[in-house]
Amino acid sequence: MSRFTIERTDVELESSFAPRLWALIHDVPVLYEALLDKLDGAGLSTTDLRPDPGDGSVGSAGLGFWLFGGRTNVRLGLDRVRLRSLASSDLAAPMEGVLAALQQVEPDVRFRAHTFEYACHGVVEGVKSADFVRQFVPTAPAIQGFGERLGAGAAFYYGAASPVLSSTLTLDVSRTLQDGLFVRVFVVVDETAETRHQVHILGEDRVRAVLASVGLEIR
Repeated sequence: MSRFTIERTDVELESSFAPRLWALIHDVPVLYEALLDKLDGAGLSTTDLRPDPGDGSVGSAGLGFWLFGGRTNVRLGLDRVRLRSLASSDLAAPMEGVLAALQQVEPDVRFRAHTFEYACHGVVEGVKSADFVRQFVPTAPAIQGFGERLGAGAAFYYGAASPVLSSTLTLDVSRTLQDGLFVRVFVVVDETAETRHQVHILGEDRVRAVLASVGLEIR
């Protein structure tokens, strides 16, 4: 196992509604009050709620706000709710708060599917990122007029393993961290997941499995 020091992470959890969240248009005051009540502990206030008209169409309109001093972003739309954070641990509280608020406005709120995305940039101890990725992409086409091969990237796609519908692993040289490695895990989960917390835990389990499978140990 190689020691992997993570310098930056981005975590996103998105769920699509079934049916759409029409309360975002018809019950705005009730929805806002429910969000303010359930997310008070995460620092939400009236000045944080920012309606987004999108491109002017009904489907693109939504509501966005930041939590935890700008570390976590939440966006509600007619079709889906998305939470994005710089730390996986910052998703747990707002996940439950948003869901509780939605259930207060729409008691029968249901989800069609969920996606979990984890992306990180880090340094592999004693190994250049290009060399680390090269073990998974050992050869490259020789192309006339191209210079020396400097590196490679790899994307691996996996099928269903209930409740997961599909998974994707991406390994590449980081574009933001010098000599860094970029790792991305993207998981699509079906509607049988009972809670968003369950999706979150499942996604984190997949991330741990991915890192172990490619020989990386977080320190």
